[in-house]
Amino acid sequence: MAAVVVALVLLGFPLVGRLAPPPPPRALSLAGDYGSLPLSFEPNRGQSGAAVRFLASGPGYGLFLSGHGAVLSLGSRGSLLSMKLVGAAADPGISGRGRLPGEANYIAAGSSRAELGIPTYAGVRYAGVWPGIGMRFYGSQRRLEYDFDLAPGARASEIGVRFGARGGIALAADGALVLRLGNATVRQPQPRAYQQIPLTVPQN
Repeated sequence: MAAVVVALVLLGFPLVGRLAPPPPPRALSLAGDYGSLPLSFEPNRGQSGAAVRFLASGPGYGLFLSGHGAVLSLGSRGSLLSMKLVGAAADPGISGRGRLPGEANYIAAGSSRAELGIPTYAGVRYAGVWPGIGMRFYGSQRRLEYDFDLAPGARASEIGVRFGARGGIALAADGALVLRLGNATVRQPQPRAYQQIPLTVPQN
Protein backbone atom coordinates (compact mmCIF):
# COMPACT_ATOMS: atom_id res chain seq x y z
CA MET A 1 0.00 0.00 0.00
CA ALA A 2 1.39 3.43 -0.93
CA ALA A 3 1.40 6.55 1.21
CA VAL A 4 -1.51 8.99 1.00
CA VAL A 5 -1.14 12.79 1.08
CA VAL A 6 -3.97 15.14 2.04
CA ALA A 7 -3.11 18.59 0.68
CA LEU A 8 -4.70 21.89 1.73
CA VAL A 9 -4.18 25.56 1.01
CA LEU A 10 -4.07 27.45 4.29
CA LEU A 11 -3.83 31.02 3.04
CA GLY A 12 -3.07 32.89 -0.11
CA PHE A 13 -3.89 36.55 -0.22
CA PRO A 14 -2.36 40.03 -0.45
CA LEU A 15 -0.16 40.80 2.54
CA VAL A 16 1.74 43.78 1.19
CA GLY A 17 1.14 47.41 2.03
CA ARG A 18 -0.37 49.15 5.02
CA LEU A 19 -3.29 47.65 6.92
CA ALA A 20 -4.63 51.03 8.07
CA PRO A 21 -7.08 52.45 7.32
CA PRO A 22 -8.82 49.06 7.06
CA PRO A 23 -10.45 48.23 3.74
CA PRO A 24 -14.16 47.38 3.56
CA PRO A 25 -15.03 43.70 4.13
CA ARG A 26 -14.17 41.59 1.11
CA ALA A 27 -13.37 38.01 0.14
CA LEU A 28 -9.66 37.38 -0.33
CA SER A 29 -8.61 35.17 -3.21
CA LEU A 30 -6.56 32.11 -2.29
CA ALA A 31 -4.89 32.36 -5.68
CA GLY A 32 -4.30 36.12 -5.51
CA ASP A 33 -1.19 37.89 -6.68
CA TYR A 34 0.56 39.26 -3.61
CA GLY A 35 4.29 39.53 -4.13
CA SER A 36 5.52 37.64 -1.09
CA LEU A 37 4.12 35.22 1.47
CA PRO A 38 5.96 33.24 4.16
CA LEU A 39 7.92 31.16 1.67
CA SER A 40 10.84 30.89 4.09
CA PHE A 41 10.74 29.70 7.68
CA GLU A 42 13.26 30.22 10.47
CA PRO A 43 13.70 28.44 13.83
CA ASN A 44 12.82 30.44 16.91
CA ARG A 45 15.97 31.55 18.69
CA GLY A 46 14.41 34.24 20.82
CA GLN A 47 12.52 36.14 18.12
CA SER A 48 9.18 35.00 19.60
CA GLY A 49 7.62 33.30 22.62
CA ALA A 50 9.05 30.06 23.98
CA ALA A 51 6.21 27.91 22.59
CA VAL A 52 6.96 28.94 19.00
CA ARG A 53 9.24 26.51 17.14
CA PHE A 54 9.38 28.13 13.68
CA LEU A 55 8.16 31.46 12.34
CA ALA A 56 7.88 33.53 9.20
CA SER A 57 7.16 37.25 8.90
CA GLY A 58 6.81 40.03 6.37
CA PRO A 59 5.04 43.35 5.75
CA GLY A 60 1.88 43.25 7.88
CA TYR A 61 1.88 39.57 8.86
CA GLY A 62 3.49 37.02 11.13
CA LEU A 63 3.17 33.23 11.10
CA PHE A 64 4.02 31.24 14.22
CA LEU A 65 4.29 27.44 14.31
CA SER A 66 4.24 25.51 17.60
CA GLY A 67 3.78 21.90 18.58
CA HIS A 68 0.06 22.57 18.91
CA GLY A 69 -0.54 24.19 15.51
CA ALA A 70 -0.19 27.58 13.88
CA VAL A 71 -1.21 31.20 14.39
CA LEU A 72 -1.32 33.83 11.67
CA SER A 73 -1.38 37.49 12.67
CA LEU A 74 -2.19 40.23 10.16
CA GLY A 75 -0.94 42.96 12.45
CA SER A 76 -4.28 44.60 13.18
CA ARG A 77 -6.62 44.02 16.10
CA GLY A 78 -8.92 41.07 15.51
CA SER A 79 -6.99 39.81 12.49
CA LEU A 80 -5.80 36.53 13.99
CA LEU A 81 -6.27 33.04 12.63
CA SER A 82 -5.42 30.06 14.81
CA MET A 83 -5.11 26.45 13.70
CA LYS A 84 -5.01 23.86 16.49
CA LEU A 85 -4.07 20.21 15.97
CA VAL A 86 -6.73 18.31 17.93
CA GLY A 87 -5.74 15.08 19.67
CA ALA A 88 -2.18 15.39 18.37
CA ALA A 89 0.98 14.17 20.11
CA ALA A 90 2.09 16.46 22.92
CA ASP A 91 5.53 17.01 21.43
CA PRO A 92 5.77 16.08 17.73
CA GLY A 93 9.17 16.26 16.08
CA ILE A 94 9.45 19.59 14.24
CA SER A 95 12.29 20.43 11.86
CA GLY A 96 13.12 22.68 8.93
CA ARG A 97 13.22 21.17 5.44
CA GLY A 98 14.98 22.48 2.35
CA ARG A 99 17.73 24.77 3.61
CA LEU A 100 17.72 28.12 1.78
CA PRO A 101 20.84 30.19 1.04
CA GLY A 102 19.71 33.23 3.06
CA GLU A 103 20.02 33.81 6.82
CA ALA A 104 18.04 35.96 9.26
CA ASN A 105 19.70 38.46 11.61
CA TYR A 106 18.09 40.36 14.48
CA ILE A 107 19.63 43.26 16.38
CA ALA A 108 17.59 44.86 19.16
CA ALA A 109 17.50 48.67 18.98
CA GLY A 110 19.38 50.30 21.82
CA SER A 111 20.70 46.97 23.05
CA SER A 112 23.72 44.77 22.53
CA ARG A 113 21.47 41.72 22.16
CA ALA A 114 21.60 40.14 18.71
CA GLU A 115 20.59 36.89 17.03
CA LEU A 116 22.75 36.38 13.97
CA GLY A 117 23.04 33.72 11.29
CA ILE A 118 19.64 32.09 11.82
CA PRO A 119 19.09 29.53 9.03
CA THR A 120 16.05 29.73 6.76
CA TYR A 121 14.10 26.85 5.25
CA ALA A 122 11.61 26.30 2.44
CA GLY A 123 9.29 24.29 4.69
CA VAL A 124 8.67 22.85 8.15
CA ARG A 125 8.07 19.15 8.82
CA TYR A 126 6.04 17.74 11.74
CA ALA A 127 6.71 14.06 12.46
CA GLY A 128 4.41 11.76 14.44
CA VAL A 129 1.56 14.25 14.87
CA TRP A 130 -0.90 11.35 15.01
CA PRO A 131 -0.08 7.62 14.66
CA GLY A 132 1.48 7.18 11.23
CA ILE A 133 0.66 10.76 10.22
CA GLY A 134 3.04 13.67 9.66
CA MET A 135 2.48 17.23 8.48
CA ARG A 136 4.28 19.79 6.33
CA PHE A 137 4.01 23.56 5.95
CA TYR A 138 5.54 25.06 2.82
CA GLY A 139 5.17 27.78 0.22
CA SER A 140 3.84 26.87 -3.20
CA GLN A 141 3.41 29.43 -5.99
CA ARG A 142 3.16 32.29 -3.51
CA ARG A 143 0.70 30.43 -1.29
CA LEU A 144 1.13 28.95 2.15
CA GLU A 145 0.02 25.32 2.05
CA TYR A 146 0.07 22.34 4.37
CA ASP A 147 -0.08 18.60 3.79
CA PHE A 148 -0.88 15.64 6.00
CA ASP A 149 1.27 12.64 5.08
CA LEU A 150 -0.32 9.28 5.91
CA ALA A 151 1.84 6.19 6.07
CA PRO A 152 0.37 2.88 4.81
CA GLY A 153 -2.27 1.73 7.27
CA ALA A 154 -2.68 5.13 8.97
CA ARG A 155 -6.24 6.32 9.55
CA ALA A 156 -7.28 9.69 8.16
CA SER A 157 -9.99 9.83 10.85
CA GLU A 158 -7.22 10.56 13.38
CA ILE A 159 -6.66 14.00 11.85
CA GLY A 160 -8.34 16.81 13.76
CA VAL A 161 -7.94 20.53 13.07
CA ARG A 162 -9.76 23.34 14.86
CA PHE A 163 -9.72 26.85 13.39
CA GLY A 164 -10.28 29.98 15.41
CA ALA A 165 -11.12 33.34 13.85
CA ARG A 166 -12.38 36.25 15.93
CA GLY A 167 -14.79 37.29 13.20
CA GLY A 168 -16.42 33.87 13.01
CA ILE A 169 -16.34 30.74 10.83
CA ALA A 170 -18.91 29.40 8.37
CA LEU A 171 -19.20 26.63 5.80
CA ALA A 172 -19.97 27.73 2.24
CA ALA A 173 -22.30 25.84 -0.11
CA ASP A 174 -19.30 24.58 -2.12
CA GLY A 175 -17.73 23.08 1.01
CA ALA A 176 -15.14 25.83 1.49
CA LEU A 177 -14.39 27.02 5.00
CA VAL A 178 -15.04 30.75 5.38
CA LEU A 179 -12.86 32.42 8.02
CA ARG A 180 -13.58 36.03 8.97
CA LEU A 181 -10.53 37.95 10.18
CA GLY A 182 -11.34 41.48 11.24
CA ASN A 183 -12.10 43.33 8.02
CA ALA A 184 -11.31 40.46 5.67
CA THR A 185 -12.71 37.07 4.78
CA VAL A 186 -10.53 34.09 3.87
CA ARG A 187 -11.88 31.04 2.07
CA GLN A 188 -10.12 27.71 2.45
CA PRO A 189 -11.22 25.23 -0.23
CA GLN A 190 -11.97 21.58 0.51
CA PRO A 191 -8.93 19.33 0.96
CA ARG A 192 -7.78 17.06 -1.82
CA ALA A 193 -6.10 13.67 -1.39
CA TYR A 194 -3.70 11.78 -3.59
CA GLN A 195 -1.72 8.57 -3.29
CA GLN A 196 1.99 8.22 -3.93
CA ILE A 197 2.58 5.03 -5.88
CA PRO A 198 6.12 3.85 -6.72
CA LEU A 199 6.83 3.96 -10.43
CA THR A 200 7.46 0.51 -11.90
CA VAL A 201 9.66 0.44 -14.98
CA PRO A 202 8.82 -2.49 -17.26
CA GLN A 203 11.69 -4.84 -17.93
CA ASN A 204 12.62 -5.62 -21.53
